[in-house]
This record gives sequence, C-alpha cells and structure tokens, in this order.
Amino acid sequence: MKNIRLILDFIRKENEWKTLVFFIFVSAVLWFFMKMNENYRVRRVWIVRYEDHEKTLPDSLFSDTLSVVLQGIGWHLIKIPSPGYLTFPAEALNDTTLFYKKLKKYLNNSFVYDLELKRNKHKPFIKEVKIKTILHTPNQSGLRLKKLKIFPSTLWIWGAKAEIDTLSEIETIPVTVHNRSGEIVVKPNLPGGVKTVFEKIRVDYQLSEYLSGEVRVKPELPDSLRGKLILFPPQVNIYYEQWIDKDSKKNQWKIGVAFDPGQKLLLPVVKKKPDNVFHYKILPEKLDYLIENEK
Repeated sequence: MKNIRLILDFIRKENEWKTLVFFIFVSAVLWFFMKMNENYRVRRVWIVRYEDHEKTLPDSLFSDTLSVVLQGIGWHLIKIPSPGYLTFPAEALNDTTLFYKKLKKYLNNSFVYDLELKRNKHKPFIKEVKIKTILHTPNQSGLRLKKLKIFPSTLWIWGAKAEIDTLSEIETIPVTVHNRSGEIVVKPNLPGGVKTVFEKIRVDYQLSEYLSGEVRVKPELPDSLRGKLILFPPQVNIYYEQWIDKDSKKNQWKIGVAFDPGQKLLLPVVKKKPDNVFHYKILPEKLDYLIENEK
C-alpha cells in the first residue's frame, strides 16, 4: 500500500508541473500577441541594389543607401526585411515612381515617419536598349529565319552620356549557323567605353523552307458599291513569300477595297490570305475607278 501511495503522489506532482508549464506557455503566447498588436517606431537602413534580368549591377557604381523610420504594429514591422540589401529592377534607376512603388511593397503598409535616400553621386549614365542578333546562313538556299528568341531581349548599358545617348539597340557579334535550329551563345558588340552586366546573349533560332510566288486577284467590292463602280485595273498582283508547311490548309486570297482618305482612289485591302504567308506586297497600291451610269 505504501508503494501505491508513493506512485499516486508522484503522478499528482507531475500533473501540477505540467499544468504550470502549460499556463506559462499560454501566458507567453498571449503576451506575444498583445505586444505584436501594439505600435512601434523602428529605423531600418538598407543598401539598395539594382538588377538587370536578375544580374546585379555593380554596387560600386549604382548602389544607393536608404534609411527609413517606420511606424506600425508589430505584425507589419516583423515582415519588413532586416537591415542589409534591398533589390530593385534597373528601371527604378530612372523611374522614381517605380522605385517608390517597389519600396511600398517592401514596407508592408507600415507608416513612413521619415525617409532618406542617398543616391550614389558617381553613378554613370545608364540606358536600356534592345538587342539585335545578326545570323548568317551560308549554303542554306531556300531557307529563312522563322523563329528567333533572344535572352535577354534588352540590356541596360552604361558609360559616358555622349557615347550611349543616341543608341537605341545593340547588335551582337555576327555568327554563322549551319543547322536548321538550335541554341547559340553570342557576345554583344559594345562600342568602346560602354559596359553591361551581360557578357553573353542566348539565342534560340529556327530556319524553315519557304517559297515565293505571284498571283492575280480581282478585288471584291462591298455590297453597297457592287455594280456601281468599275475598277482600274480590274485585278491586282500579289507578290508573296510563304512557309512550306505540310500541315497548312490551302485557301485563297480575298481582297477588298477601302477609300483612301483625302484622295479619290481606292486601296486594296487583304481580307483573307493563305496560311503561313509571312510577307506580301500588292501592286498597284492604289486603284482608280469609274462610276457606272445607272439605267
């Protein structure tokens, strides 16, 4: 009996200990939730970095320092990034509205009590330009470039303002391809003194067979003009280039007309064309007409 009593006393004491731990835990949680709903004022300092397609621009040239005093409840402040680095798209360098729009997302709706942005005074002139790829296809008669995908399709370049202010695109170093499709890596052909974070450009391409042809088509007049006008010439010549595709459906050209604003002439307008036609030209480009006498 004595042993049983000892065992029961031990269980009772253990339950009291567990109850005490439970109440301490609950109290701590309630205290934490209460504190997180209170207002605080904190200061955060970050180094602002800028990226061009996930490649960071040199910190020594483009990084800025951002100091912000924030006020808000703990739940909002706890989600704000810790002091260190904030990353912005390169577009934000020249677009203040975009910069503060991105910053607002970082600050998670907290009230900004004070903000100081120290710009890098030694920042060079920077500009976004398009990329143009030059591909040569020797001994590939009857083939033409059908698909082309470039990454990145634009670049942020920097240097002296006089050197890049007039640039709208950068060409890659010309490259010769021997296969009908593939992926190649080329270098941007940068003028002297111009720099970028991308040393290589990835290009996916596809060459395809095509044919050239000519067809004569009689333009169709709208119902309101049918039987009232005579076109000169009565037919137009269409010079076209079309991809050779076994799966493409055969269909006919359909040409309509539209009035040329400001002139007493008609313009031939394509209403329907065969599949896979990627280039065409209609001659003559304008049509004269006579009005038929009503009987």
